This record gives sequence, C-alpha cells and structure tokens, in this order.
Amino acid sequence: MGFLDFFRDLKKNEHINKIEAAELKLENLDKLIDPWANTIIENTNSKLISAKDKIIAEKNRILDNITKLNDAELKNTNIPEKTKQIIEGNRKIYIKRANAFLEEINLPNNFNETLEFCYSFDKLLNDFDRKNVKSCGIMQECFLNEANALIGNIKNLDYLIMNDFKKNIEDSEINKVNNLKKIIEETKQKIKQKEELDNKIKSGKEGLEKINISIENKENIIKGIKSGEKYKKYIVLTDKKEKLEREISSVKLRQFDTFSEIKPALNKFERLTMEDKLIKKYTDNYLNALLEDTELKIIEQLHKMRDLINKNELELKDKKKYRILKELESINKENIKEFLDNYNELNKSLLCITSEIEGLSVLNELEELENNIRIENEQLKKDQDNVRVMIDEINKIDVKCLKDNLCNKINSAVGTRIIIL
Repeated sequence: MGFLDFFRDLKKNEHINKIEAAELKLENLDKLIDPWANTIIENTNSKLISAKDKIIAEKNRILDNITKLNDAELKNTNIPEKTKQIIEGNRKIYIKRANAFLEEINLPNNFNETLEFCYSFDKLLNDFDRKNVKSCGIMQECFLNEANALIGNIKNLDYLIMNDFKKNIEDSEINKVNNLKKIIEETKQKIKQKEELDNKIKSGKEGLEKINISIENKENIIKGIKSGEKYKKYIVLTDKKEKLEREISSVKLRQFDTFSEIKPALNKFERLTMEDKLIKKYTDNYLNALLEDTELKIIEQLHKMRDLINKNELELKDKKKYRILKELESINKENIKEFLDNYNELNKSLLCITSEIEGLSVLNELEELENNIRIENEQLKKDQDNVRVMIDEINKIDVKCLKDNLCNKINSAVGTRIIIL
C-alpha cells in the first residue's frame, strides 16, 4: 500500500467514525450486507462475462486452426515414405492432444471456483507443453504457418485466463464478500453454541440438584432404618454372631494345637497301621475327620501309636517324643466328645442366628438403598464433570468480543458504522 492509499483509507475511516452508528440485530445483518455484496458480485460478473466471451472466441479460433493443421498439405513431397508416416503420426498425436486440452477447459460459473480453475489451467497447459515438445517441433518444421497460428492461439488463451479472467477475480472484492459472510456465519454459530451450552448447563445443574435430593432422601431413609427396632435387633444379632464365631475359632484353635503337636508322629504311624486311611484323614484335616469319625476310632489308634512310641518302635527325637507323649496323655474320648458337643452346639447356634439375620428385611432394604446411592454418586460425578467441561467451553466464547470484531469488519468493508445488539 502506497502513502496515498494509506492516506485515503485514513480519511475514509475518519469519515466512517463521524457517521452515527446504526443498531442492528445479528439476524438482520443480511439486509445491510446483501446490497453491498450484490453490487460487487454484479460488477465482477459483468467483467467475467466479457472475459468468458473472449476465452470462448479464442477456443473457437483454436478449433478452426486445428482443422487447418489437419487439412494442411506437405510443401515438400520429395521425402521418403517412412518420414511422411512419422510426420503424419506426430500430426495426429498433436491434434488429438490439442482437442483433449480444449475439452478440459470448462469455465466455472461459481466465483469461488474461478481461481481454482485458473490454477488447474496453468498445470494443464504446462502438461500439454511438456508432452508435445517433439510433435510441436515437427509441426512447426513441416506446417509452419498452421502450427504457429495454433501456438499463438494457445498463448492468447493462456493470457486471457491467467491475466484477464483471473485478474478480474483477484482485483474484485469477492474475497472480501466471502470472508465477511464467513465471519458473520461463524459469529452466529458461536453465539448459537453459547446459547445451546447455556441451556445444557442449566439442564445439567437441574439434573445435579435432582440427584443430590435423591441421594439425601435415601440417606435420610437409611438413618431412619438404623434408628428403628429392626435394625437394633440386627445389631444385637450381629454382635452375638461375631461372639459365637470368635468362640468357635477359639475352640478349633485349642484342638488344632493338640493335633498339630502330634502330627509328626501321625505321619509316621500312617505307614505302620492298617488304619492308614483313617490316619490320613486326620493328618489332612483333623476337624473334618473328627466330625466324620462318629465312633471315635481315632482314640484306639492313638493308644496304639503311644505304645509304639514308648517301645521306641516309632522313632522320634527325644524332645519331640516327650511333647507328643504328653499331648497324647491329654487326649481321651471324654474330652474329644466334649469338644465335639461344644463345637456342634456353637455351630448350631451360629446357624440359627445367621438364619435369623438373613430373614430380616432391613438388610435387603439397606443394601438396595446403599447400592442406589453408590450408582447415583457415580452418575453425579460424571454429570458434574460434563457441566464443568461445558462451563469451560462457554467461558471461551466472548459474545461482546465477537460482535465488536464483526462490527469492525463490516465498518471496514461496507463503510457503515453499526452496533450489533
């Protein structure tokens, strides 16, 4: 831009700033833009029609000269037949490619496609020249006037398209029209997006409030259940159950200690007795073996094992032997039976209490409520994240800035000061 152009634009902007701004709604901008855009389009279209007419006329002249080249006679007929065939072959190739070249030149009606057409024509012409270097040279040598006329037509066509036709678009304000319309559409879309986000955020927050209320209601129901008689009964029964489980564990542990102490001897005794299967059950799982051994056959086998130990027929180290014999002295039918009675009675009581607890509907109610609260809390977190994302997006859309920027673009392009409401 030269100094005078800059000075003129400065004066123009000063003039625009003095004009009272018109207030317009975004949806009414077309009423302002369309007359300005239509004037530019009509002026440009008029110039393009004139350019198109020249291009079409030049294409027709090319077709005429292709016909002349096709009909031209060789001036020198005193050449070998093979040379004539080579010349004729190259003429057919050149004419065929020239016709194909013309068929590719389809002038667009759409302004936006004009520049693209010009660039594609430039490539088309370069390809045509590159492929026809040899045949073009032969045509110029054998049919000088016809070939030069055709070459001149193609050069004229190149000038008309790449200068006249292309220049009309580049010098026009069509791009300014397109850019302004694009900015208007983008602004509308951004504002529409903000409105949609506003509605979604409002709806999302309402949804969050509903979930919070639902969770709070369920938590209050849980509090009510836990303060009721059924739940108090459940707590009492649960305490009893835990106490019984501890007692059973203690009883099992005492008996476990006994059988753990004598297990090394049992492992050796298993290989010496006819009741090896019975002994194997006790070494694998003493408690299950005791519960299955209703006749307590193990007592007799333990006596036999004790005798073998005393006779040194079951080898054990002295310290281990002393501990095992001492433990065997404490094992008899009476204390085993007492253990089993105590164990069975405790288990019977445990089963009764467990059954009573499972029969309480309060457990199912609490489990269902707590499960629903868990699901709602997961949904709450997901919805909160979605709302946060939408809030971040909406904060990036500055409607005032968008409208101010659009006003400046319109003021600069159209020469009218406006304020977008």
